[in-house]
Amino acid sequence: MTGLRTALALVLVISGTPVQADQAHARLGGPGGQEGQVILFRDGGACFGLTPLHVMDAALGMGASLIRRERVVRDGFAGEALDLGHDLALVSVSGAVAAQCGPPLRDQGDPRARIEAAGGRLVMRHVTAAGATLFRPVRLLYIGETHLFFEEAGEGATAWAVAPGDSGSALMLGDEIVGMVQERGAVNEPPRALLWSYALHLADWRLQRRAPQQDAPTAPALPAADGLRVERTTTRAHSPDHGADRLTAPTGDGGYWQAEAVGWPVEIDLALPAIRGVAGIILHPAPAQAQGRPRTVELFTTRTEEGDGGWTPFGTFILSLDPEPRVIALGAGQRLRRIRVSVHDTWSPGGEVALGRIEVRLAD
Repeated sequence: MTGLRTALALVLVISGTPVQADQAHARLGGPGGQEGQVILFRDGGACFGLTPLHVMDAALGMGASLIRRERVVRDGFAGEALDLGHDLALVSVSGAVAAQCGPPLRDQGDPRARIEAAGGRLVMRHVTAAGATLFRPVRLLYIGETHLFFEEAGEGATAWAVAPGDSGSALMLGDEIVGMVQERGAVNEPPRALLWSYALHLADWRLQRRAPQQDAPTAPALPAADGLRVERTTTRAHSPDHGADRLTAPTGDGGYWQAEAVGWPVEIDLALPAIRGVAGIILHPAPAQAQGRPRTVELFTTRTEEGDGGWTPFGTFILSLDPEPRVIALGAGQRLRRIRVSVHDTWSPGGEVALGRIEVRLAD
């Protein structure tokens, strides 16, 4: 992952087709603005979208509104785009249009055998600016490790006939999404689509959200009494009852940290008493009534005992509004002294940020 893109607004026309995940037409800015497609899904009570990163890059700074297929205008907003690599972006979607999000994503595994059994016959789902959903027949040419290449196959179709606004369209085998269109293809080259199974792997969504028991390190958590402490924050606590010490309070304490952001991102530096092998951390959410639950967080680690140098970025994660803790595994066990949790934004308007306990899991 290479970071965040500036927040943007979109014009989305929702497809009502009851398939694996809903799709929207995206117009970036007013009439004449660049167009594309966004595949929408719901997770943890929130609406998100997957779309090619180049679509989001072209939209920086442009505003618009969200429009339902029934032609009833409903305002909405697509937030900061998280670069997942391979020209894929994850965006959060808010506003009335969020009610039209599709079901949670489900990885159905490698589709190669199923595509071959169907003779390579697929359809490309495209939502027009007027809200109509079109299905254009396409023919598979070949499948690589991460992408598949295709051509249009309908009557009167012209080879490689993919328009700029098709970026983000779903390639489908029946009701199953098997790819997302990314490129029209250069001269004498076919258009290509990112394999949907690989897109879900890049999003790393289902694996991290649905199976925390697999991601959770097996070593015992390091309790606050053994020396885990909050070394620094860039906020002002609302009250002593919600100070930063709540972040490392013992299990069952029931309290939480809530503060006013002085600026974004909000940073929380956690320090261990010595360099240890850390397998992961667990972020416990604040109670549902607390304003300012984090949405996008970034982790940094360092072996240094003090100072602002030596921080290494580990990854960026989007948290849901679920009451369950978020488990973030650090792999085979990184040896480190400090951890920085950087909160880029929250699910609530305003400048408040709130979080429950933070646990550290040890690998040694």
